[in-house]
Amino acid sequence: MKKFLQTLLFAAVLVSVPAVGAEAALKASKEQELCHFAEDVFQGLSEVGAQGRMAQYDRSSDPVIQGLAHKFTASWKKGATSDELQTAVSELGRLFKCSADVEYQMPYSLHKKDLQDLTTSMEVALHHVLPKNPNYHKLMIESLADEQWNVAFYAYLKIAEGRCLD
Repeated sequence: MKKFLQTLLFAAVLVSVPAVGAEAALKASKEQELCHFAEDVFQGLSEVGAQGRMAQYDRSSDPVIQGLAHKFTASWKKGATSDELQTAVSELGRLFKCSADVEYQMPYSLHKKDLQDLTTSMEVALHHVLPKNPNYHKLMIESLADEQWNVAFYAYLKIAEGRCLD
């Protein structure tokens, strides 16, 4: 009987290991899609005509990204209010902030390196408008008020980067 229980326990461990590996791979894939989505959103906020990149996310298997893509697409349409774009930027920014913080149980676990890669590329595009040694919370709030959506999004990501443990 003891041998049977040991064999059963060993089999359960073997079966669960691939499931854990598959879950980790799925989570990493979702994180990568979120980072690519953030790059495309930033391009859409920074460049006229770059908003067309959102169409690919309308078919995303991730309902969170799909919903945010829809919000950005709707906010970039003629006749949309600035409040709609502010809502989309804020929701995506909060998603990044919460996903970087281990206290929240989010479907994404962002890593500092991924965020640093994103913010470094944003800094190149924003170098002429970013203050030296900013308070990122203040920068985010002021940028939202001034409708500088790309700067506000950058500030959200810098806040998230500061929350990452790894």
